[in-house]
Amino acid sequence: MTSAMRKKVCIIGGGIVGTSIAYHLRNENVNCTLFEKGKLGSGTSSDSIGGFHMFFGEEWEHDFYSYGWRLYQSWAKDPTSNVSFHRTGRLTIAETENEVTSEVLAPAEFTRGTGHENISILSPKETAEFLPGLDISSITKSIYTGAAGYFDPIELIHEFADKAQDCGVKIMTDMEVKEIIVEKESIQGVVTEDGEFDFDVIINAAGPWAIKVGAMAGVELPLVHTKGQVLVLKPKEEIDRPIPMALFTPKGGYLRDEIGGKIIVGKQVYALDNKLEAGFFDPDRSPSSAEPYFKEFVAREMSSKLPFLSDGEILDEWVGYRTVTPDFVPIIDYSPINGFILSVGYSGRGIILAPMGGRMTARIVTEKPIRRYRGKFQLDRF
Repeated sequence: MTSAMRKKVCIIGGGIVGTSIAYHLRNENVNCTLFEKGKLGSGTSSDSIGGFHMFFGEEWEHDFYSYGWRLYQSWAKDPTSNVSFHRTGRLTIAETENEVTSEVLAPAEFTRGTGHENISILSPKETAEFLPGLDISSITKSIYTGAAGYFDPIELIHEFADKAQDCGVKIMTDMEVKEIIVEKESIQGVVTEDGEFDFDVIINAAGPWAIKVGAMAGVELPLVHTKGQVLVLKPKEEIDRPIPMALFTPKGGYLRDEIGGKIIVGKQVYALDNKLEAGFFDPDRSPSSAEPYFKEFVAREMSSKLPFLSDGEILDEWVGYRTVTPDFVPIIDYSPINGFILSVGYSGRGIILAPMGGRMTARIVTEKPIRRYRGKFQLDRF
């Protein structure tokens, strides 16, 4: 038995990242327990729209996206699995010439170079064939990716969790970690409402609570929160064609269709110095409804491009807090505290990055080498 197999491992966080780590530790004969303060997926993961696409601009993204795509698609095709996939395609739309090269042409060339050919560069008129009524004067060029669609995040989380539990991982829901016990710069265990538990390794996979969990161990993390605000709209007029996922750059507005003729509209936040949308927020007190400035963004920016949004009835709305690093790349690494491992800051891409992120975190726990991209995810890059 290796030293890694003798370790008692604790995962804090039962979202897409924490359950992926549990899944990837399941066959390593590691004594592993996952603590989730609520229900599985009850945090930010449940607020995700579940989008997944095979369009990227860097080699590490290719490897992460491809691994996750293969894993999720294998589940979606497995009749014994509860995972479903809705293929929609995806548009990345450049609103100004400044974004054409960085957001359309360069990623398209890179993605094609990795063997993914189902990609088309579109003119404004061609883009409008996918989005009825699109104001083509507001865009310059777009990229269409056929290998794209959305999953139900809760289905993915339970698939990870069920497979982990089948192999002996213990999952404790409604069990909040109140304190992390550290002695002589080393992890000793955790304190919950049910008492103390001894552990050799604690993995911080707590999503928007990662900053708080890090502080429990005396580790300050270079993370901020951004607001992932969403409206679910029902246009008055029925749309006569399927709507692909679409992202408008540089302002970050996005949309996708939903079963029942509904449209989900949201916004990616890129400006971390915008105090309205980024900062240190309390994830236990996230608002239940979108804020007025976001609704104004949808009414002014999105509806001017897509008139079918202008008269849509709001059927639902919510806000989820994303946990973001300064470079929008996760931290998957050791920390200054011996036995305290980080898998945090997935920056709004948890659904896509969690499979490989979980695999990489499991390799750190089991002391297996990570030969590629190690420095890309290290804490000390900041």
